[in-house]
Amino acid sequence: MLYKDVQYDYVQETYNMPDRRPIRSSSSGRHNKLFARRLHQLRVARGVSQEALAELAAVHRNYVGKLERGQQSPSLDTICRLAQALKVKPAALLANIS
Repeated sequence: MLYKDVQYDYVQETYNMPDRRPIRSSSSGRHNKLFARRLHQLRVARGVSQEALAELAAVHRNYVGKLERGQQSPSLDTICRLAQALKVKPAALLANIS
């Protein structure tokens, strides 16, 4: 258990507060992995490095790596910038996600 969980539980019990922790969808990880695979496919097909893609899309190069590993969820703005950098429509990055 992390310190912040202990602290949260203490405050919740002390002040008799309802549990308001965010609910995470079990499918969000799956969607991240599908997006990651598609982003990687498109980037490699165009012969662009992660660093070059990051520069073209105006994001940090570490962020592109995290996206390709499925560790981060991109915003709509980021999806559009990545698509523009890869010269595809944003829908192409989301093609295999249902």
